[in-house]
Amino acid sequence: PATPSPTSCEERPWRYSPSVDGCANTNDVDPDDDDATFDTLRECCEAEFGSPTCDSYDACAPTASPTTPSPVTPSPSSSPATPSPTSCEERPWRYSPSVDGCANTNDVDPDDDDATFDTLRECCEAEFGSPTCDSYDACAPTASPTTPSPVTPSPSSSPATPSPT
Repeated sequence: PATPSPTSCEERPWRYSPSVDGCANTNDVDPDDDDATFDTLRECCEAEFGSPTCDSYDACAPTASPTTPSPVTPSPSSSPATPSPTSCEERPWRYSPSVDGCANTNDVDPDDDDATFDTLRECCEAEFGSPTCDSYDACAPTASPTTPSPVTPSPSSSPATPSPT
């Protein structure tokens, strides 16, 4: 009999993982769970935790030193696996009180509605009514929040200097 080829990373379904206590695209299955699977990490987090983000492990982009992830097998005497951070592409944008703008960090305003957005522009428009606002991108950090520069139009022609008389 032929051995089936392994599932490619893009085809791996996301599911609740007891060793991560979050979502993973590994074969770590909770025997007490309904074994629901999801196409994306975000779908898994929303269904399992009611939030677009949660602790996660992406077997296709592990953050540990080895290039091939080793299977996570929980044992009673070992401590739980540390989940990898959410990839930059999956980080939602939200109002950030420390930036007084939008950021894709976990800096959450407890008094805010905790709305999340797929893009910085969507966040700025919803939170500030403008396509630009002060922001912080955790995927491209700078020393301080980014404030959009005002656009100054260029003159349409050079200024005329009168000739001396």
